[in-house]
Amino acid sequence: MPPYKPKSFEVRFECIKDCSACCELSGGFVFLTAEEAEAIAENLNLDPRLFLQLFTIETEGQLILRDGEDEHCVFLEDGICMIY
Repeated sequence: MPPYKPKSFEVRFECIKDCSACCELSGGFVFLTAEEAEAIAENLNLDPRLFLQLFTIETEGQLILRDGEDEHCVFLEDGICMIY
Protein backbone atom coordinates (compact mmCIF):
# COMPACT_ATOMS: atom_id res chain seq x y z
CA MET A 1 0.00 0.00 0.00
CA PRO A 2 1.50 3.41 -0.94
CA PRO A 3 2.10 5.91 1.86
CA TYR A 4 -0.74 8.31 2.64
CA LYS A 5 -0.24 11.70 1.04
CA PRO A 6 -2.69 14.41 2.12
CA LYS A 7 -4.10 16.67 -0.55
CA SER A 8 -2.79 20.20 -0.40
CA PHE A 9 -5.23 23.01 0.16
CA GLU A 10 -5.08 26.75 0.48
CA VAL A 11 -5.29 28.16 3.99
CA ARG A 12 -6.87 31.60 4.19
CA PHE A 13 -7.83 33.62 7.21
CA GLU A 14 -8.26 37.21 8.21
CA CYS A 15 -6.47 38.80 11.11
CA ILE A 16 -8.50 39.89 14.09
CA LYS A 17 -7.49 43.14 15.75
CA ASP A 18 -5.23 42.57 18.76
CA CYS A 19 -4.97 38.82 18.12
CA SER A 20 -1.51 37.28 17.74
CA ALA A 21 -2.37 33.58 18.00
CA CYS A 22 -0.99 32.55 14.58
CA CYS A 23 1.91 34.98 14.82
CA GLU A 24 3.17 33.38 18.02
CA LEU A 25 3.43 29.89 16.51
CA SER A 26 6.84 28.96 15.17
CA GLY A 27 7.26 27.37 11.79
CA GLY A 28 5.53 29.81 9.49
CA PHE A 29 1.82 30.01 10.15
CA VAL A 30 1.24 33.47 8.69
CA PHE A 31 0.32 32.97 5.04
CA LEU A 32 -0.01 35.81 2.56
CA THR A 33 -0.79 36.36 -1.09
CA ALA A 34 1.55 37.99 -3.60
CA GLU A 35 -0.76 41.02 -3.54
CA GLU A 36 -0.51 41.26 0.26
CA ALA A 37 3.28 40.94 0.07
CA GLU A 38 3.40 43.75 -2.47
CA ALA A 39 1.21 45.99 -0.28
CA ILE A 40 3.35 45.29 2.79
CA ALA A 41 6.53 46.02 0.82
CA GLU A 42 5.06 49.30 -0.37
CA ASN A 43 4.12 50.30 3.20
CA LEU A 44 7.65 49.46 4.35
CA ASN A 45 9.14 51.39 1.42
CA LEU A 46 10.88 48.25 0.18
CA ASP A 47 11.23 46.82 -3.30
CA PRO A 48 8.77 43.91 -3.44
CA ARG A 49 11.54 41.49 -4.49
CA LEU A 50 13.67 42.52 -1.53
CA PHE A 51 10.70 42.12 0.82
CA LEU A 52 10.09 38.60 -0.50
CA GLN A 53 13.76 37.72 -0.11
CA LEU A 54 14.10 39.08 3.43
CA PHE A 55 10.76 38.32 5.03
CA THR A 56 9.10 35.37 3.31
CA ILE A 57 9.62 31.75 2.44
CA GLU A 58 7.68 29.76 -0.13
CA THR A 59 6.40 26.30 0.68
CA GLU A 60 4.25 24.27 -1.71
CA GLY A 61 3.42 27.43 -3.65
CA GLN A 62 2.36 29.37 -0.54
CA LEU A 63 4.09 32.51 0.73
CA ILE A 64 4.72 32.49 4.46
CA LEU A 65 6.18 35.20 6.68
CA ARG A 66 9.48 34.13 8.22
CA ASP A 67 10.00 33.60 11.92
CA GLY A 68 12.11 36.12 13.80
CA GLU A 69 14.86 35.28 16.26
CA ASP A 70 12.27 34.43 18.92
CA GLU A 71 10.58 31.88 16.60
CA HIS A 72 7.51 34.10 16.27
CA CYS A 73 6.51 35.96 13.12
CA VAL A 74 9.25 38.42 12.25
CA PHE A 75 6.74 41.30 12.44
CA LEU A 76 5.42 40.48 15.93
CA GLU A 77 6.75 42.76 18.66
CA ASP A 78 5.47 42.61 22.24
CA GLY A 79 2.38 40.72 21.08
CA ILE A 80 1.51 43.36 18.47
CA CYS A 81 1.71 43.00 14.70
CA MET A 82 3.86 45.78 13.28
CA ILE A 83 2.33 45.50 9.77
CA TYR A 84 -1.38 44.87 10.41
